[in-house]
Amino acid sequence: MASKALAPVKAARPKANAAKRSPAVVDVATTIYDIPSSELVADALNSHSKLYFDGDVSGDSFLADTIAGAESGADLFAESELGKVEDHLGETLIINAVEAVRNSEFEGGIGVYLIVEALTLDGEAIKLAVGQSDPLAKIVKLHELGELPWPVAFERSKKATKAGFYPINLLSRKQKDGSTF
Repeated sequence: MASKALAPVKAARPKANAAKRSPAVVDVATTIYDIPSSELVADALNSHSKLYFDGDVSGDSFLADTIAGAESGADLFAESELGKVEDHLGETLIINAVEAVRNSEFEGGIGVYLIVEALTLDGEAIKLAVGQSDPLAKIVKLHELGELPWPVAFERSKKATKAGFYPINLLSRKQKDGSTF
């Protein structure tokens, strides 16, 4: 599913110093129509606000494309398997592309998650739902810079947040010479 370069519309957001005074989640959302820019992600993180994806989420076009492109029974079902980042912690993956953005139903975070296409080092193609702040922000920036594909690993933080959560971070697996480790 090709991504169109649609310009997101910014909704009003609180001043930066307002977010610093109160860690409460602000009831302001920025509406996006495609993969958000890194600036929008940074704004949402800094202001404790949300992004809201207002695009085709019905799945009808995805289903039609899947059926039309299927050459076998396995093709019909392979596309619907969306993996979890937690199932690949510590594993080196090659993030190839950001396929889509969807609204998240989880409390916290910035309100959306990415569907990314990746490869394991064994060559298995996988799709992952990425909604954690650090990986989402870094993948959006890599996408924006045209730097995908990029070798990465997802890692759970060894230090808990004040709320007792252990966030997931994205680490680069690219060496200075461009090779993967």
